[in-house]
Amino acid sequence: MSDHSLRAYDSILDLLPDADNPTPIVALQRITGFQHARVYAKLEWYNPFGAVKDRVAANLIGDAEERGEHLENLVEPTSGNTGIGLAMVSNARDYGFSATLSKAIPLEKRTALRLFGTDLVELDDDLCPMPGQPEGAMAKAEELGQRPGWRELNQYANPANPEAHYKTTGPEIWRQTQGTVTHFVAALGTCGTITGTGRYLKEQNPDVQVIGVHPTQGHDIPGVRSLRALALTDFFVPDEYDAVLEVGDDEAYGVCQRLHLEESLIAGPSCGLALAGALRAVPDEPGVVAVVIFPDNAWKYLSSFRKHLPALFPAEEPVAIPPANPFAQHLEAAFQFAKTGP
Repeated sequence: MSDHSLRAYDSILDLLPDADNPTPIVALQRITGFQHARVYAKLEWYNPFGAVKDRVAANLIGDAEERGEHLENLVEPTSGNTGIGLAMVSNARDYGFSATLSKAIPLEKRTALRLFGTDLVELDDDLCPMPGQPEGAMAKAEELGQRPGWRELNQYANPANPEAHYKTTGPEIWRQTQGTVTHFVAALGTCGTITGTGRYLKEQNPDVQVIGVHPTQGHDIPGVRSLRALALTDFFVPDEYDAVLEVGDDEAYGVCQRLHLEESLIAGPSCGLALAGALRAVPDEPGVVAVVIFPDNAWKYLSSFRKHLPALFPAEEPVAIPPANPFAQHLEAAFQFAKTGP
């Protein structure tokens, strides 16, 4: 029998979080500079497959199974993390899985998906798939999902996405803060996290401030959407949020680097994005308790860090290429030496 108190489990899927087995929240000690407000990072890389999207992947499949759908092979458009979660839950359920995604997704994520058994269809698309693009990841997944024996669960329009956070993320935060949370902050991608969690928290206390953070147009932060892209996103419901802020790449990557140096948190770029927004929106006042979603860790974004934090990656020394025929080189040296003799 699985036992949370012993951390002993019958299945990897039993590690999926809920109010009794939450992902941790950690108080930020140095980076905020606040004197009164408490800011907590909710570390979603403690999900069994490494990201907040594990919640969504499990609920998408679980919801379809509960409704009696026959699942054999799944296909999904993804910017990486939902695909990874679906791949691993599919492996546990013995389903086939394919993913359609942009070639701009970091190589580390695409390699992980292949390692986890995913059949990848790589396309020229935005970092976060966009609707209405005939050659994009969404259209391709819809096409592939029409094949006999295949099913697209569609995280971008399936209510099971925000429901996952209503059922798990929201109750976890409420319990972990003992009902004292005053501000909830999340980066905006599919918007399942902010919408599902925000709805739960506001049902407990309508005064909880729900804050969304998005990148600039043309950004380079995987998994999130600019405001123009959010306008086409089913679960983006700005009327339910108290603020929506924009943060640029430089600020997001800079805050991300500071998280490593000042808080020892192995945060990915979208963590820096969300926290940068939180530091603008959360007041430093007594009684303020803010929780910021940290979607995943740094390891899948090393190529992104190389691009945006080039000072961390000094130029590599050129490697001497050996001659095609080293024997000829040595023979020529011998001839030259011989010519110097009598």
